[in-house]
Amino acid sequence: MRYPYNLVPLSDGRCMTAFPDIPEALGHGDDLEDAVAWAEDCLLTALTLYVDSRRPVPEPSEPAPGQRVVEVPPLAALKITLHNAMLAQNVSQVRLASVLQTDPKSVRRLLDLDHHSRLEHLEAALAALGYSVSLDVRHDKPGCFADTARAV
Repeated sequence: MRYPYNLVPLSDGRCMTAFPDIPEALGHGDDLEDAVAWAEDCLLTALTLYVDSRRPVPEPSEPAPGQRVVEVPPLAALKITLHNAMLAQNVSQVRLASVLQTDPKSVRRLLDLDHHSRLEHLEAALAALGYSVSLDVRHDKPGCFADTARAV
């Protein structure tokens, strides 16, 4: 889940972030660098509003060439997928808790973007809705040890 955003310079020197797919995600910083630093927090706050108000979270659009993006952290992406699947299938938190043989409070935590849920719990909830989880790890940029020789 990669949401593109735009940086908009403001007349007072500050900079605003705007996410076209999530109109509620408007943020700002003291300058461009500060706005970029706060972009992820801005997006996650707005996505939390969607989940809390039980509205579907829009899918991210394809970014334009060179457009900045915020990559939603993996656990948050799973929680958003669970949220959207529950809405699409008209499954309540109480119903999912019953199927998972747990209490509704546990399901509420699975949907809380600020709560650190266990991956296996999210996998089980998604499986109950017909989803499977796969992990894709790519090496697409140098790490912090790229320029150092490795001694064995």
